[in-house]
Formats: sequence, C-alpha cells, structure tokens
Amino acid sequence: QGLPHFDEPERASVRLGYRHNDKPDASAFRLIIALFMAISGAIHAEEPAPAIKVVGRLPESIREASGLCKSRQHDGVFWTHSDSGNAPLLFAITRTGELLATYRVKGAVNLDWESIETDDNGRLSVCDVGNNLPGGPLKTRWVDIVREPDPRAKTSVEADQPREIEIERQRHFTFPDQAHDVEGVVRTKDSLLLFGKVRESPTPIFALTLKANEAVPASKPVPLRTLGTVSATRITGAALTPARDRLALCTYDRAWLFELRADEDFQQLDRRLVHTIRFAPTQIEGCEWDGKRLLLVSEDRSLYEIVWPK
Repeated sequence: QGLPHFDEPERASVRLGYRHNDKPDASAFRLIIALFMAISGAIHAEEPAPAIKVVGRLPESIREASGLCKSRQHDGVFWTHSDSGNAPLLFAITRTGELLATYRVKGAVNLDWESIETDDNGRLSVCDVGNNLPGGPLKTRWVDIVREPDPRAKTSVEADQPREIEIERQRHFTFPDQAHDVEGVVRTKDSLLLFGKVRESPTPIFALTLKANEAVPASKPVPLRTLGTVSATRITGAALTPARDRLALCTYDRAWLFELRADEDFQQLDRRLVHTIRFAPTQIEGCEWDGKRLLLVSEDRSLYEIVWPK
C-alpha cells in the first residue's frame, strides 16, 4: 500500500512597516488582511495530520468501484457502484466492505456512473455525470432516482445475486457553457452540487435542483446553475455531512476538508479550507462521512479511513 505522506506547511515571513506619521493607504490595509488570511491558513496547515488506514476491501463482484454514500434509512449500510461500462448494479455494503445485497436498476444504463447520493426521504440519486466517454463528451447528462431498498430484508437470494429495483424518475440536465467531466457530487437541501474534474484550477461548481417527484425528460433538459469555483483539482469524489457543516473533496492522492457556515452558499469555498492531506496514490474514486471519519474507496476495491482532528 505504501505509507501516506502529508503536505509540509508553507512558511513565509513578511515585513511591513511605515513611519509613525504616515497614513497607510487602502492597498496597505488590503495587504495586511491578505497576510492575516495567509497566516491563518498556515496555522491550520501546521495542525497534526490525521491518520489514514485501510479498513476493508470490497468483494470481487464490485468491479472498478466508484461512488460511495451512507444510508440515512438503514444503520451501518453504505451504497456503492461500478464505473462506466459496467452493469447498472448498486451494492449495499458495510464500512469494512462486507457485501449485504446487490440490486440491478431496471431500465438503467451505466454509461458513466460516477457518484451516488442519498437524502432524508429514502431516495438514492445515481449520477450518470462522467464524461470520459469513447465517443466524446456529452453536454446532456442525467440522474436516476430510485427508492432505497432494505438490504437486510429477509430473502433467499444470496448477497451477490442481483435483485431488481426500478427507476422512479430521471432528471436530465445540460451544462451552462460546455460539456464537463464530473465525478464529485453531494446532496444539499433540494439540490445536487456537481464539482467539475479539471487538471488546472479553478474547478467549477454547478447546482441541479431536485424538485420532489418531478421528472425531466431528455427532450427538455434543465440547465445547471453555476455556483462558483474551488481551487482543488482532479476531484474524483465529494462528501457532505448530514449537518452540512463539513465538506470533503478527494482525488487520487489527497483529500481536502472544508468547514462550512450554517448559511453556506458554496461560492467561496477556498476560504473554508482547513486541512489538505496527501497520501500515496491509490486511485481514490469516492468518499463519504461516517461520523467524524471519512471513508474513501479506491478503484482496486480497497476501503480507507481518515479520522479528522477535532
């Protein structure tokens, strides 16, 4: 696996002064404020780095694991799925990777499933939002919304044998400017937030409103709203706590943690960054909160855990 390694805090020293009788201009005050923010960021960076460890492994039936979310209906249950081109299957697992049940989404096509999200009403949003496609990127993508089943319900079907569930509705959407590749998605209130996957900063953030029981056909896709940007790049997964006070973004070799305000609008996320953690590249493809622990799933089916400092 290799041992994780962490970013060293950046250190800078700046000397700023003026004569006693001078009146500093506005630019000086702006510089002082910028220095204060930089110093604050350095203080956060110098906090002890949390530990990352392997906590489990997914079964071989889950090929190229991608998204990850924790059920709000069934204790100890997490949901995951495979990446593009695989069968449209949802897998119920424990936090250590034990397979509880397998479900085939009837009528669905896994063109490029990248994320799965849950809500307080017992629904799962399966996000076909990736755009790393052989035929080129698509501007119109969609979300399949299904009712969350109970993976511990009594049945004679083995955990690795698919049972069927149906799509309740789909919501098709288009990007406001051009086709984007997306892998990190979170659910907040009545919307899904989509984080673009780009190599160079800034990363765009989009919002898709999810109106109750409303389907949006492919013939009339709704446009996404642009919320803002974030400096994190190559985002492969995202996780928001149920209390919406912490956001995690992950990529192949690092994770970013943001502490959010009660009225967070996600338009100035860089100001909320409190930790950046680097680890040996493991092809991380998704993440999810489990209390104060952040679970990460890799494409090779390994499950990792990060315990964040208080």
